[in-house]
Amino acid sequence: MSITLASLTPLAARAATAVALWLQPMQQGGAPAPSGGAAPAGGAPAGGAGGIWGTLIPLVLFVGFFYFAIIRPGNKQREDQQKLLSSLMKGDRVVTSGGMLATVSGVDGDEVVLEIAEKVKVRFKREAIASKISAKTDKPASKSESPASSK
Repeated sequence: MSITLASLTPLAARAATAVALWLQPMQQGGAPAPSGGAAPAGGAPAGGAGGIWGTLIPLVLFVGFFYFAIIRPGNKQREDQQKLLSSLMKGDRVVTSGGMLATVSGVDGDEVVLEIAEKVKVRFKREAIASKISAKTDKPASKSESPASSK
């Protein structure tokens, strides 16, 4: 069964014509023809450097935006998390990815033993540690800082 341009809808016929004109020079070993099918006035070659730059500049900007907005911050966050996990030591206060507060009581390869209450220890994978709690925010307020002593 052969499809003719007359049997296609007008839009499909225009698309088929454009593809045929674009493929014709490629079949002869040349570059694709410009969208109009004819060379521009003045005998200049069609699709010169301006055509390529007009296409490449938005593409480069798009890739650059995604690199600086998504890829680079994600890599930095992964690197920081890896540093945190490799620096875990006995006695560190941590928060797991599930939100559990605990103290590191041992590190064994890719597992960490956490003490969640007095004499209650559980094993977690290192990747389950979300963050360390700094000693400054974890300590209870001293007597000199309590509101009762300021009266």
